[in-house]
Amino acid sequence: MDWFAVYGNLIKKRQTEKLVYVKGKTPGIERHHIVPKSMDGTDDEGNIVNLTAREHFIAHLLLHRMYPRNIYMLNAVYQMSRSINLCRNTVRTYRVPAREIMRFRQKFRDFLKNSKWINDGNGRRHRIWKDDPVPDGWSLGMGKSSEKFRRSMNERQKRMFPVIVDGIVYSPADAERKFGVPRSQIAWRIKKGWTPEDAVKTPYMKVDRSFTREDQSELESLFEERKTKSTAELINLHPDIFGGRHGKITAERLVTLFKRRIPDYEKRAAEIDSFRRCMKPIPIEWKGRTEDLRELAARRKINLEAVKRRLGQGWTLEDALGKPVMKTGENFADTPEKLREKRDLAERMYRVFVENGYGSSGVDAVNREFGTSLKYDGLRRRFRKFGMDPRKPAATNGTVVCIR
Repeated sequence: MDWFAVYGNLIKKRQTEKLVYVKGKTPGIERHHIVPKSMDGTDDEGNIVNLTAREHFIAHLLLHRMYPRNIYMLNAVYQMSRSINLCRNTVRTYRVPAREIMRFRQKFRDFLKNSKWINDGNGRRHRIWKDDPVPDGWSLGMGKSSEKFRRSMNERQKRMFPVIVDGIVYSPADAERKFGVPRSQIAWRIKKGWTPEDAVKTPYMKVDRSFTREDQSELESLFEERKTKSTAELINLHPDIFGGRHGKITAERLVTLFKRRIPDYEKRAAEIDSFRRCMKPIPIEWKGRTEDLRELAARRKINLEAVKRRLGQGWTLEDALGKPVMKTGENFADTPEKLREKRDLAERMYRVFVENGYGSSGVDAVNREFGTSLKYDGLRRRFRKFGMDPRKPAATNGTVVCIR
């Protein structure tokens, strides 16, 4: 097929049947460069035409057909087809089969695997296919960034993540060159609450994570010494464990090393009195008899620390052992009373949702009734959290349908 003729007819049609474009007020209309900027196109009005979203996608699809070896044309199709939910957004907007869009996305991923970088020595670089020849004046590799590009990136970093030291604003890259601390370490320190002065002026010690035989033998001797001393006493007696090669060793870190690197740790630890004292039973009243909380948590398959936190928040023992811990983490501020309040609210929302239809009309009714701004997905997650299925609403007679 003559793709050039098809593309020309599309552009000619919209040049005669013009669409009105107003920035921010006509979301269905997009501006398209007839000659792409990557092919030396300009921003003049004669090189711009207004197209619908579907026509804009088809125009770039035709440009890719016209120039199949041009990575910029393939990248334009790929970027326009990117979406969080392909079937709900891209396909609906462009009215193009999902299989066709997925094929272009796979083609772009194949290009990334079978491409090479070239540069002109002045900061310009781009990718080409591996079997394409290198143009004259260009060489393989990414090369160095141009001074103009480095300056612009530096200014952008100053605006987005300023590091103010002694009244001078540095970008993370400038601070790294000035003070010798990696920019990732500076960002991590500031995120942890360090002041910018401390973050850049505190020396950075590179930690060697390799564990040698000497380190293993030293760990074995510490484990033997642990039979008569606590872990905190070991840290105080040996402040320079492993010669500082593994950074600062805390008591928690030392216990973790014991568990990971000492052979038969559980068996050997059970024979040591000091370890057994740390694992002594936690007596608690349960159904009229005294039980060990460790064994109760193990039988219910619930983390012991989670049970302790729940009891500290005021939960009853039955609630603390009966509710499973969520995989994504648990909000321990939710006491049983708060959970019951949330369940009651969810049940009232569910009744309104079912009575007004289980689609967008039900969501609108819930938002009007309770003064919320929930969407369907958020409302569905709330219902599912308490065992309610929004996909199967029954005719309501004052009861709530729950799928247990």
